[in-house]
Amino acid sequence: RRSSDLTLAQLKKLIADARFHFLCANVTESATRRPLVKRNEVRQVGAVRVGIFGLVTNSARSRAGSEGLEFEDAFTAASAAVAELRGPMKADIVILISHLGGSADKQLARQVPGIDVILASHWHTRLPQGEIVQWSDELKPDEVNGTVIVQAGQWGGELGRLDLLLQKNAAGKWRVNHYQERLIPVTSETPEDPAVTAVLNRLWA
Repeated sequence: RRSSDLTLAQLKKLIADARFHFLCANVTESATRRPLVKRNEVRQVGAVRVGIFGLVTNSARSRAGSEGLEFEDAFTAASAAVAELRGPMKADIVILISHLGGSADKQLARQVPGIDVILASHWHTRLPQGEIVQWSDELKPDEVNGTVIVQAGQWGGELGRLDLLLQKNAAGKWRVNHYQERLIPVTSETPEDPAVTAVLNRLWA
């Protein structure tokens, strides 16, 4: 079925049938005022509580399946999500999965404090080393003083890998002390994953 034919009911069925999580903090159903999908979550990684939330661009309102949905301003939703994750949900590190686009991501990093990493998309930009959006001019020697933004280009041509070195700062809070991003080309020499290959073969059949 073409995406232009997709209805909200079909979109919800696809979400329900998926074997992975959807996170989006700024989309609700008009009829119920309830979030279309889970807004955020916290995952325990060793001793660190990692908070994750998602955002989608307002231009999604013109896409198929958007009838019956309301799109909250991304900046307002981000502030609320960070406050909830850093507050009651007790996240040490906060990661945003963003479908907003480059300029919006940078503006969000400057205006909404408390986001450590933005996994960006929408603009299909290659960021081989990632980039930092500084929170302030004040240098803090024991932590990355800003939001790390990474993006792996487009169409699955490269796999983005981001490694974070987390340490406790002078106040005893976990912070990003160092990061390293690299883009790994996906070529004909890249070994196939047997599980993925089995799924693809089943679909083609």
